Amino acid sequence: MHRPFASLALFYVRSVYGLPDFARRRRGPRGAAAVPAARAAPADPAAAPAAKRAAAKRALKSIGVGLLFLLVAADLAALFGAGYASMYAALKPAGLQSLLLLNAATSASMFLFVIGFVTAISTYYLSQAEAGLLALPIPPRVLLGGKLAMVYLADFALAFLVMAVAAVVYGANEGSPPSFYLRAFLV
Repeated sequence: MHRPFASLALFYVRSVYGLPDFARRRRGPRGAAAVPAARAAPADPAAAPAAKRAAAKRALKSIGVGLLFLLVAADLAALFGAGYASMYAALKPAGLQSLLLLNAATSASMFLFVIGFVTAISTYYLSQAEAGLLALPIPPRVLLGGKLAMVYLADFALAFLVMAVAAVVYGANEGSPPSFYLRAFLV
């Protein structure tokens, strides 16, 4: 049995971001053994091509959404990278290139404030799923914790992107050792 907090956090992430439940689709019902592909085929031979087309369509849709997500992340990384590279070039002659990391931290904080505020408002106040969840025997602190985990996940991804791009630009221009990147990742 799953812990209530982890289950609710996964529920919120899947419902907000529309992530499919790949693990359950492969395993079958909870506690059941994995279903081999030969037994999973429908009994009607005429329905087999339609089922294969539907499965292929779902797989292509998932791949397309994943590629679109990577494209948007790469676009944002390139945008921040170009800005940080020009900022580094402007600050280097004055010896103030370390302000690049401070600016990245400030920018990440401001992005998180704006985007986190909108995410928190839409998650805590505008969601319709809580009416059904409040009727379940789940403590309210677990419901709140699941929502907090979902908001944290969204904010962490953006902050990590902003700070990672700044650390890579600064480290590449300064010729930093690999330990710099490890410390930047941990911070």
